[in-house]
Amino acid sequence: MTGLSFGILIAEVILRLIIPKVNVVTEADTKHYHWHKANMNYVFSGYPGNVKEFTIRGRWNSYGFNDVEHSFKKSNKYRIVNIGDSFVEAQQVPMDRNFGVLLGQKLNVEVVNMGRSADGMVNASKAIPFALKYSPDLIMIFFCSNDLVNDYDVLQNRDFEEREMLRPFSSICFRPDNYTSKSRVVQFLGQKVNEYTYRNRVAKAFPGFRSVNLQMFDPVMSAEFAKAWEISLAAILNAKKTSEASGVKFVLVLVADLLQLRPAANEFDPGKLERILAVFSKQNGINFIAMRNTFIQREAETDTRPFWKYDGHWNETGHVWVSEILESYIGRKFK
Repeated sequence: MTGLSFGILIAEVILRLIIPKVNVVTEADTKHYHWHKANMNYVFSGYPGNVKEFTIRGRWNSYGFNDVEHSFKKSNKYRIVNIGDSFVEAQQVPMDRNFGVLLGQKLNVEVVNMGRSADGMVNASKAIPFALKYSPDLIMIFFCSNDLVNDYDVLQNRDFEEREMLRPFSSICFRPDNYTSKSRVVQFLGQKVNEYTYRNRVAKAFPGFRSVNLQMFDPVMSAEFAKAWEISLAAILNAKKTSEASGVKFVLVLVADLLQLRPAANEFDPGKLERILAVFSKQNGINFIAMRNTFIQREAETDTRPFWKYDGHWNETGHVWVSEILESYIGRKFK
């Protein structure tokens, strides 16, 4: 046996001991999602192309939400309705470990989950009339970084075009045969090559390319993002007015997501969303919660990662942190 062969054998043994077999989510896996189909069980392991980091088994309730059933009748408990995108939907953790359930346990309140993947502020505003059927005491809508893109069809179409344009590049190394290989060395190398060369390969093929989801953080705002902000902020204001017209308190929450916590370039302004929403909220009398600084502080203090590495959403640690942030604010402000 040559030295190289012996080295590969040792590497294989070591990787088998410290790294579990890597699988990648395929399009075929989506048949188990039963996306928002009322009263259907689902199995969720992430979105196609991602490394499988979890497998969650759950059930959509009778209205297609990732939650237990809630009565429309007025509850004896203080009732909160959460509206937002996939961070609120929370398919990445068991249902009893998502932040809404944890918040309910901490404050002894009832929390209704109306999260739907890819919903922005426009759809959140449209969901308020349905949320009011639950006779809530408080409605919280959760703003995520990509909501600006989701709310403006021009930017959303560009985002779809970019994804299709980049798909061949991500599949060069991020392909199922690397991860279904019996060799952990092949899996490991394929994974690392994809991680460290993807950006370079894209930059070489498309000089000067910057994703539309990063352009929202540019120091100088483009006309398109100014329009997107106009649409999103109008939707937030409409959601507030509709809620308060029914005597329901209203809170806007800025989600702590990876785009805000992991700046991609020196010119990237990760605090931009928070500043804009803070000023807007103050001007319009909106209760506003921002999580970014708390996440940054806790990550530094605990050396703990609150996000799934590949999926990018909150893991169980992230959901605990969110529940604690909300508990502190709501307990002080409303309870």
